[in-house]
Amino acid sequence: MRQGQFQKYYHDGLTGEVSCDPVDAFDEGRIKGLWEEVFSQKEGLLAEGRNRVVVLCFEREGCLVQVAVKAFGRQGGWKDRYDREQGSKAARSFQAPCFLQKHGVGTPEPLVYFDRWENGGLAESYYFSEYLSGLRRLKAELSAIYSECGPADLLVGLLEKFGTTMK
Repeated sequence: MRQGQFQKYYHDGLTGEVSCDPVDAFDEGRIKGLWEEVFSQKEGLLAEGRNRVVVLCFEREGCLVQVAVKAFGRQGGWKDRYDREQGSKAARSFQAPCFLQKHGVGTPEPLVYFDRWENGGLAESYYFSEYLSGLRRLKAELSAIYSECGPADLLVGLLEKFGTTMK
């Protein structure tokens, strides 16, 4: 995939950005039923609560690929107003790995974000990324090092890498 090359997406009330690679996987019927698909999914569940993360299979360039899909829960009116100005959680979730990749930090490939705004409120919001099994979140990695009283150089190295990227 060509990192960092995205195009704007506008279709049937959804807005967002998609990778420039063919998006045959994002057919209209599947996108319209995405909310139900994500919230009814039992297998491949990575996180649940107000926001839900599942692994779904999509066809991409003739191959089946696993994609992590995060569906953001509905929010209040004040947050909707803020997100209209600053970008939705899905848009910000999409921008973060783009930024990290640009600065040489390995992260799953961002693929898509979609938002559906209705009557001034954010009705649906999704972020899609490449799914890589076995990855751990930074928070989980830091917690594991701290709780296991692991070597300080591991913790310092991880924080240095992250810190130099974020400055």
